[in-house]
Amino acid sequence: MYRFMILKVKVAMYKDSVMVMNMVFNNTDTGLNTDWYSQDHLAYSSYTDMTTFGITYNFFSIQGDEAIERRFYINNNYNGCPFDMGWIAVFDYGFTCSYDIGLQYPAFAYMTNNIMGQWDLKAFQLADALAIYIQNTNKCASYCLADIACVSANYNFVTNQCQLSTKSPLDETASVVEDNEWKVLFCKKDLPPNSWELIFRGTPGTGVKLYDSYVGTVSLPTHEVGCQLPVTHNLTCTTHYRDPILDIWSSQSILKVKVAMYKDNVMVMNMVFNNTDTGLNTDWYSPDHLVYSSYTDMTTVGITYNFFSIKGDEPVGRRFYINKNYGGCAVDVGWIAVYDSGPGCTYENGLQYPAFAYMPNNIMGQWDLKTFQLADALAIYIQK
Repeated sequence: MYRFMILKVKVAMYKDSVMVMNMVFNNTDTGLNTDWYSQDHLAYSSYTDMTTFGITYNFFSIQGDEAIERRFYINNNYNGCPFDMGWIAVFDYGFTCSYDIGLQYPAFAYMTNNIMGQWDLKAFQLADALAIYIQNTNKCASYCLADIACVSANYNFVTNQCQLSTKSPLDETASVVEDNEWKVLFCKKDLPPNSWELIFRGTPGTGVKLYDSYVGTVSLPTHEVGCQLPVTHNLTCTTHYRDPILDIWSSQSILKVKVAMYKDNVMVMNMVFNNTDTGLNTDWYSPDHLVYSSYTDMTTVGITYNFFSIKGDEPVGRRFYINKNYGGCAVDVGWIAVYDSGPGCTYENGLQYPAFAYMPNNIMGQWDLKTFQLADALAIYIQK
């Protein structure tokens, strides 16, 4: 698995080894690996009417019409099954209209003659394959891939110089310095055994809720390369960073998860969790899975919590919330919280959301006494 800058994405269908349709999308200003597939990012289509001025779509997304499992769906309108009009669809299942019943699923349907068609008239044909391609910004990353000794590639965007390196910027022990010219363009993601790999980084004060960003219900803007490298490298990061591995969590062999907060590039708290017997990418964050905490009183025998989850106290926007008790704002006691919104209590007044609050001195504290401090970054790592 690799990390590098993707400039464009192409989608194509093939029948009898011949390309029968294709579209090219710009990948600028996208976060999730589904964002690029949209009308706004479309740069070219073999369908001549798809980019006609004033053309409208009722679906243009990879998710498509989820209720009836039409994916990678680009459709003009619904007017009852006999009059539905569109261009392409992946039928993951079919039970709605006569034209999508009885297919061998998934089925890759495309309209012929380079224009939209009426689905019910069976104007579409079925492709033998669907392919997705990417285009890199330059060949520097490809040079690194071809060199067995290369681990990462640096690129000078002024002189167009490519520099291959045997060190990984994902390693916290590596020294990484970027400036206005040189940037880390690409790195192989393979790390030594038992290494901690960054999969999520939160940046405070962005106005984008951390919880929504983590679970993937909001699209994130393009992040700087520094966002996906260890926080201790002190590289620029002005948004949240989310690794796509969070979308395939249950299929990965993840042994442990570490959560850490940083202030002035120094780790100020951290916790380690076992990822055994978990399904969702939120299940591991619980007292049952906790194996280590820098808070010495968090694992005391008999300790209780009224909140210990990523979802936290949803009505008041307290996420990644580990709290001991509520007794009215003046006596609330806990360890850490991500404030996505607020205020629910006066101690949350005046914060720039999201805010990452932690108790110092490695013990719980009383929120209303303002004994907590605010971190500059929240990071989540995994160990395989």
